[in-house]
Amino acid sequence: MTTNSPRQERFASGDSSFGPFPNRKVGIAQQQPIAVCGRCSALDRQRSRGLPCAVLTVCHSMRVNNAGLGSRSAREPAAMQSMFANLTAIRSRREMRIKVALATLVIVAVTDGVDALVNLYTQPDRIWPSFIQTTLIAAAMSLFFLGLLARSNLRLFELKERFETLALTDMQTGLLNRRGFFASLDRVKASGADMTLGVVDIDHFKRINDTYGHLVGDYVIAEVGRSLREGMGAPHFVGRVGGEEFALALNGMSLGEAAEAADRLRMRLQDIGGPRLPPGFKVTASVGLARIGEDEVMSGYARADKALYEAKRRGRNLTISAELDLGSNVVPLPIATANGRDTN
Repeated sequence: MTTNSPRQERFASGDSSFGPFPNRKVGIAQQQPIAVCGRCSALDRQRSRGLPCAVLTVCHSMRVNNAGLGSRSAREPAAMQSMFANLTAIRSRREMRIKVALATLVIVAVTDGVDALVNLYTQPDRIWPSFIQTTLIAAAMSLFFLGLLARSNLRLFELKERFETLALTDMQTGLLNRRGFFASLDRVKASGADMTLGVVDIDHFKRINDTYGHLVGDYVIAEVGRSLREGMGAPHFVGRVGGEEFALALNGMSLGEAAEAADRLRMRLQDIGGPRLPPGFKVTASVGLARIGEDEVMSGYARADKALYEAKRRGRNLTISAELDLGSNVVPLPIATANGRDTN
């Protein structure tokens, strides 16, 4: 029977106290489902912000709309608030121009109507001159003040969206951070996608820091993140979930295809170079893979983490799958149960 490390036991039990949510007994995969809007799909907005597509894909995923729950009397105020929010929300310059123009037309029409009724009973001969005068004044004032309000609204929306995006982004690599990665993984898994999860850990990273300094270590982490990001395209995504640990989400691949893709990514890391690295220095990493399937996300992550430990034990710079027999790399991994015993 294999003895599980404390870290592995905590992974399998869903305890995320070692992650960004300390003192919680519920893993990220057990959190409330998330709803994602489609505003981040525009490539021009993704490129203008300089962030990976996978980051912007989940920038609106941290809120759940519960307006459809409860009785009819409870739904009506929520529906009215939602409608009012959609009317007043300004999310782009084009939307700002359209809504300011429509609001100005409404204000001018109402003002002209009131002015015409008043003049009809007070000074009928002044209806048309007053109509022109009122139209010009109302239009100018509406465009000026509504334009200022709309620009402020747009700026607030952009700042809010930016802060939400930064909350899901690792600043050193530009990848999804732990929170963003698992939020995205939960969303994709909820859609019924067939997912393979990979855990990538840089070999002997502490030795790199101790020998060459933390600046070199930071450079290695940034370059590993860049290499993994460039080696993966949609619908796959990658995140940094620990100090020197990264996670891969491979979507719609068979077991063999996922293993080959992960191994190609591992081989790419050996090409990392640059003036900051000593001559002949090679970056290597170990990769553990596991199928998520019907399992919870954190359970699959625990199995991938065990495969990673097996790759470390076998000499590092290896890719090992928890399900496949890749040559001599046969890894029968036990899955810890609630009572701490192995299932095989």
